[in-house]
Amino acid sequence: VLTKLVILQNSNGLWTREEEVLKLLGVNVCPPPSDLVSRFKGEAKNIWLTITVLYFLHHFHNEEKGKWSLIAAKSQALLQAFRVCVDDYFAKVIFSSKNDEPATEERAKEELSNEELMNEQPSRNARRCNLF
Repeated sequence: VLTKLVILQNSNGLWTREEEVLKLLGVNVCPPPSDLVSRFKGEAKNIWLTITVLYFLHHFHNEEKGKWSLIAAKSQALLQAFRVCVDDYFAKVIFSSKNDEPATEERAKEELSNEELMNEQPSRNARRCNLF
């Protein structure tokens, strides 16, 4: 999976080949949040896909961080240049397997509400925007 993700990443750090990436990860994701769409228009889909891949790496392949940290750092740098704080969006990344019902923005909001109730999180201003 990691080798194929490297191949699918653009030289600027974004992942743009959504169908191939999601097939490789074996998931569906909810659509990009409306704030990304309003800020980035057509590029929002690629930014959201990149955040999704970073989430996947960080949460499901953390033990192999040494193998993916450089490609993730390239993506993180680009997202920071766009003033996109990855941590702010990680809680909104909702997966469903290819066999489950599709992920939706409503489901993401519900999951986010449940997570916030269960976890006391620091204020938004206290959150770090750098995973690496």
